[in-house]
Amino acid sequence: MSKTTDCLYFAYGSNLNLKDLGEFERKKFPNREKSFEDTTNILDGFFFLPDYQLQFTYQSIKREGGVLDVVPKLGHAVAGKLFEVEDWNLLDAKEGAPYVYEKIEITVIDENGKTFDA
Repeated sequence: MSKTTDCLYFAYGSNLNLKDLGEFERKKFPNREKSFEDTTNILDGFFFLPDYQLQFTYQSIKREGGVLDVVPKLGHAVAGKLFEVEDWNLLDAKEGAPYVYEKIEITVIDENGKTFDA
């Protein structure tokens, strides 16, 4: 899946750093008409992925360190943000999808207990 319109994406770790995403985008897609930031809406509030925890599961040669992932862990939760993504090409390229990371459907909860499918 390289393009999905207005699908929710649960962001955590380095993908919360829009400056880092922008630098990657300028290098990988220098001729894009609209930037990822222009086509993506970040929902207000905090969101949690229940029954998962953060874990470094992959070694990045480029970053010279571990790469953060989420793995199932009952009773834990990962905090992050929800993005309404129009164009998945940047995230797929940055995350090495489908080879390094794979997309999975999840349910996250906001600070008021409302659930969102992402």
